[in-house]
Amino acid sequence: MIENNNYIKITECPRDAMQGIKKFIPTEQKVNYLNSLLKVGFDIIDFGSFVSPKAVPQMKDTSRLLNQLEINNSNSSLLSVVLNKRGACDAVKFDEIEYIGYPFSISEIFQKKNFYLLNIWASWCAPCRDEHPILLKLKDQVNLEIIGLNYKDNIINAKKFLKELNSPYRLILSDENGMISIEWGAYGVPETFLIHNKRIIKRYVGPLNMNSIIEIKKFIEWSI
Repeated sequence: MIENNNYIKITECPRDAMQGIKKFIPTEQKVNYLNSLLKVGFDIIDFGSFVSPKAVPQMKDTSRLLNQLEINNSNSSLLSVVLNKRGACDAVKFDEIEYIGYPFSISEIFQKKNFYLLNIWASWCAPCRDEHPILLKLKDQVNLEIIGLNYKDNIINAKKFLKELNSPYRLILSDENGMISIEWGAYGVPETFLIHNKRIIKRYVGPLNMNSIIEIKKFIEWSI
């Protein structure tokens, strides 16, 4: 028997799916879909996020969605995700939002004070092969750790790729179905995120180049 004060809340996360879609979904279409979810009876609906529109363009209309959601006729509560103080300040302006979500990783990978370069790659990706020498040039950069996220790849082919070209990665993670990359808001491969103090400070869409090396080194130098 479950006591009344011990119950599970069910959260539906349409925001999680929408933010990974490259083509912008019209606001009206999002509103219609969210309003249909509000009728289902979920405890919480993760409907949008207050983040940089450059980082996640799909979420740039989050504030406009709120004016059109039929929450008065629903028992569901709204949750918005934020990544920093600025996003939180934007979210609290709306009384309709009852929960603010902040993504926190229990993994130790990104918890140190170093800079991290999360590089999304695949052995079948020609631009990934082109950018690989750039990653190797950054491999021994002080205060920088390169993490590889292998995207929708065959593990045997991925190993052959790194054996042929050498590995710049301190750690390699596998993203067999592409869902981890979607969580990061990535569009495809290659894509790279520069991370410091648990924050994404720069996003590189497409292959890194020599200018990327210069910029990454400047970020690290400025922090010292």
